Amino acid sequence: VHARIGGDGVVVDNTWMWHADHDDCGGASDGAFSGNGLVVQGRNVVAYGLKVEHMMRNLVEWYGENGETYLYQSELPYHAPTFNGVGYYVHPSVRSHKALAIGVYIVGDLIAQTGIRVPPTANLKNAFAWVITGAHSQFHSVVCTNTSTCYFGQRCTYNACYQYEL
Repeated sequence: VHARIGGDGVVVDNTWMWHADHDDCGGASDGAFSGNGLVVQGRNVVAYGLKVEHMMRNLVEWYGENGETYLYQSELPYHAPTFNGVGYYVHPSVRSHKALAIGVYIVGDLIAQTGIRVPPTANLKNAFAWVITGAHSQFHSVVCTNTSTCYFGQRCTYNACYQYEL
């Protein structure tokens, strides 16, 4: 875990958690394991301008009540062909969570079940799944609730789908 927030009322501002996807050391970064970028356990945590890239598990995992995220950008790990996580995950027990402008990206051949997984009670607006070098079908959905209801996007282009709200 790059960062874990256990305290209540924490504000995260303009933060980028990055597992190196390239280096000048002969691929040493690919041999290093980075699980989650951010794990939030505190209540009333607010994140502004959060970025997380190339982690090997769910890039963000949120367990705290009344969390809020305003602008999130992530890139799934194209150097991990067996990646089974999501870009943004909120635990099913969370009753109140607000997330606005949430983007999850793929570069390369990775196939992802979904980019975002949240409880059905989440207030999610302007979610975006983008395949930079391929087709939007590499994401099977933009967002799934923890009850396995998935949303495939209210508008799609060749390489991106948008879910305006749940």
